[in-house]
Amino acid sequence: MQTGRRPSRLMRIVLALLLATGSLLTLVSSASGASPLSEEQSRVTFAAVYNGETLPGNVGPVWSTVVVQNLEALPIEIQLRNQRVGGTIRGPFTLAPRAARAFTAAELAGLGLVPTGGSAGLVIEASFPDTSQAILTELGICTATCRPAIAAIEKHGGPSALGNDLRTTSAFQSVSGATGIRDDDWEAANLGHNWVLPVVQTNNGWNTLIKVVNLRNQQNQVTVTLRRSRAVTAGDPTYTLTQTLNAGQTWTIDLSGIVPPEWVGAAFIDAQLSGVAVVAERYKPTWRMLLTNEGVPRTTATTRYAPVVFRDYNNWNTGITLVNLDTTNTNTLTLTYYDRNGAAQVVPPELGSITLQPGESAFIYRPDISAVPSLDPARVNAVVINGQRPFVAAVDEVKYLAGPGQGQAMSYIAPAAPDVDGTKQSWSAAETQARTAGQVTGRSWFTHTLALPLFQVGDTTGQGDVSGFTLFNPTARQQLANVQLLGMNGTPVAPSQVGTSENPVLVAVPAGGYAVIYPYPSDFGTTFNAAPRNFTGTALVGVTDGAGSGTGFLVGVSNVVNYQVQGDGSGVFVLTPTRHPALTLTNFQLVLQPSTTLATVGDDVPFVATLTSGGNPLPGRTIRFQISDEGDPMLSDTMGTTDSDGHVTVTVTNSQAATNTITAWWDLNGNGSQDATELSDSSRITWVAAGQLSGQITVKRDNNPITTVPPNDLAGNKTVTVQVECDVNPDTPTGVPILLQFTTTDVQNNPNVSPLAKWATQQSASSSGLTSLTTGTGNVGSTSLTLVDGDAGDTFTISCYLDYGLTGVLEPTTDPLLATTTITVTP
Repeated sequence: MQTGRRPSRLMRIVLALLLATGSLLTLVSSASGASPLSEEQSRVTFAAVYNGETLPGNVGPVWSTVVVQNLEALPIEIQLRNQRVGGTIRGPFTLAPRAARAFTAAELAGLGLVPTGGSAGLVIEASFPDTSQAILTELGICTATCRPAIAAIEKHGGPSALGNDLRTTSAFQSVSGATGIRDDDWEAANLGHNWVLPVVQTNNGWNTLIKVVNLRNQQNQVTVTLRRSRAVTAGDPTYTLTQTLNAGQTWTIDLSGIVPPEWVGAAFIDAQLSGVAVVAERYKPTWRMLLTNEGVPRTTATTRYAPVVFRDYNNWNTGITLVNLDTTNTNTLTLTYYDRNGAAQVVPPELGSITLQPGESAFIYRPDISAVPSLDPARVNAVVINGQRPFVAAVDEVKYLAGPGQGQAMSYIAPAAPDVDGTKQSWSAAETQARTAGQVTGRSWFTHTLALPLFQVGDTTGQGDVSGFTLFNPTARQQLANVQLLGMNGTPVAPSQVGTSENPVLVAVPAGGYAVIYPYPSDFGTTFNAAPRNFTGTALVGVTDGAGSGTGFLVGVSNVVNYQVQGDGSGVFVLTPTRHPALTLTNFQLVLQPSTTLATVGDDVPFVATLTSGGNPLPGRTIRFQISDEGDPMLSDTMGTTDSDGHVTVTVTNSQAATNTITAWWDLNGNGSQDATELSDSSRITWVAAGQLSGQITVKRDNNPITTVPPNDLAGNKTVTVQVECDVNPDTPTGVPILLQFTTTDVQNNPNVSPLAKWATQQSASSSGLTSLTTGTGNVGSTSLTLVDGDAGDTFTISCYLDYGLTGVLEPTTDPLLATTTITVTP
């Protein structure tokens, strides 16, 4: 919001009946919304991008610069095209996480997308590169093809051309812009069949240029119906125009050639086939004002929100144009005005309610003229508009001063409620890094965001292009705005950074109230004064719930003004609402077992990689393996997919005595290489020549080696506990997995007594048992064995095996036998 940084001029408020201002129409969120990572959030359409076009009446020439904002925390790719199907396609262009990319008119012309001296429609499509897609798949965020969310704006001006920084100067006379129509709104417009332009006019020195572009790859017949507004007497109540457009063709309608002067109304656009986009360019040559209306879907929304409504705040005032979309029934609308703290305001009856006839449009003006311009924040309201039936509302912000060339005017479409399906969640940069297994670093993560592709800051004196945006909470629950400013390269900047990491500024927005984000000291208490000067970047707001009950949301509008422009240097954008997936997994762990082992050359030794999250197995993930090149090693597989237990098993062998390192890593980005941020584990295997792998078993009782046990020591309830040690040769490496097994032989001297024993890990005694352990110092593995029963002549045979693969299960055909010993119950 531009506040009190206007150079001093003689004040004169000109009250223009009906519509002395213009409407910079921006995106309206559809009621149905779009799912996270869906195609609907990945495509943006503009009806007109200018490349030195001069408007009728010798206004201009006008040039555009388009900005595309990556709303994802991963890299994306975009491509540009001049039709939604077919046509010229250029790209891909890579955008880093949260980065933005500007395309000037000259660059777009060089790509063959925009004609010199004219305009064309533009479609921007986003996709994930293979690495980003792989990360989302491996993390379980996306199980099919996913599409990234983007937002885009177009800013245009003249008679000079805008550069990549989109900054204007005194060399400009007029500035305007538009928010791109994303596919969630495109679908709300019946895939480009049906649109409405709330305001088209020829009154008070204004003219309107309507552009209708056919983005199909075939002909399309379009009908434009002009409906006159209430209280307008000039011309006819309706005008109907029809044109058949070729693929990619733009139909330009000069309204002054259709209707007489002083005519104001709305335009309804209906295409025979899908694929049409529309825009209305309104301009007032004597005041050098230039305003843009993007087409609005004729949706079913019966409630809309106006985050900014002025009452002589620093000479700004507001008018609201309302259009009844129901062409059969009347529509009574009520308007409730709120201050920044959420308190409802008392207004004259004519400002609080209006009944529209079928298909009718009308205008409400909210002036409050005072002798001295006020900077009282109470003069800035937010409005909730409720209708009985669907409608659209254009909110006009007006600042007229001494005379021609000393006025500003901009307008936005009051958005409907954004899609708020799902619980609103957020994660800090550190939490995001942990929950993405290190694949996203330095980025916060939110399930619900509002995006602004263009945020500009002027110089140290407040001059130049200056943005400010208002966040309105029309619900009964406090909302928390996690606000961050980002450079065009995606790097966070002050005051929303810590080092190179995002650190959003938390702004509480009260129920029914609003907050203003402004880069200079203001009267609204949410100053972002630390923002860098002469800055052009973006803003992203994560929305979370605060105190209160029920489901809450925010809507946002951004004004950008440069008072150094000779005429009208203002524009407005509606922040784009987006849903993102939740980060449901955490505490990832990849373990390769055995971590250390010995093997005889030529043997096949299994290794098992296990991937878990929070202790739970992660099936269907890609694990890659590599082995060091000592000797002549062979690896059965270099890649595998985890099974239902999170396991992948590979076998290794080596024909030479050597020590190899086996490494397993979770190939999150699918590039086949082990990256520093990817979870990994490694194991070591030492190969020895045939016949050199052996062991020795020692059984000790009270630290004394034994081979026999007297039968009386096992009589009745007596037991004998011995320590069994397996000394593996060679002595290194240690930590080798081994298996100790006991079996028994019953000589049946006493038919009522059978030999029984149990390892320390066994719950009950048995005639046989197996335990697994790893060797320690000296490559010795040791555990206790309790002899529970037995009589004279019975034996306990103890064997030590190398546990290939650390399976904990004896596989006699593959696990090498190292040593055997016997304990006999003596007569």
